[in-house]
Amino acid sequence: MKRPIAIAPGVHFWPGYLDMPAQLALVTEVFRLAQQAPFYHATMPRTGHPLSVGMTNFGPLGWYSDRFGGYRYEANHPVLGTPWPDIPTPLLNIWSDTTGYPAPPEACKTLMHLWFQFRWAIVRSSGSALHGGAQQRGH
Repeated sequence: MKRPIAIAPGVHFWPGYLDMPAQLALVTEVFRLAQQAPFYHATMPRTGHPLSVGMTNFGPLGWYSDRFGGYRYEANHPVLGTPWPDIPTPLLNIWSDTTGYPAPPEACKTLMHLWFQFRWAIVRSSGSALHGGAQQRGH
């Protein structure tokens, strides 16, 4: 396994952690799961203005925001009302390999930017624990 580079207290950069085939497999799995929990647009508290990114979530909880309830975690997809799909195994493996945290993540927020840039964040309810991403730009 590659060794991390400490870039700030508690923050490590893992260059080359996932090779290109592993990145493509992960992106494929995320989009497969997104068919069960499609990308949606949350809205800003108070104003109801839609956020510029589409998002979906994996795991027991998903991040959500709307005009009246503000920012929060929810157990179900806001449009479908169904539970979020499980966090993909490759992301759980990254979590266990890199964080040293004994409990699994409770949420995995996945964002789709308008220019097809893909990112994910794995978090505990108490705060962010790991961020990562694979970027894929399209025209």
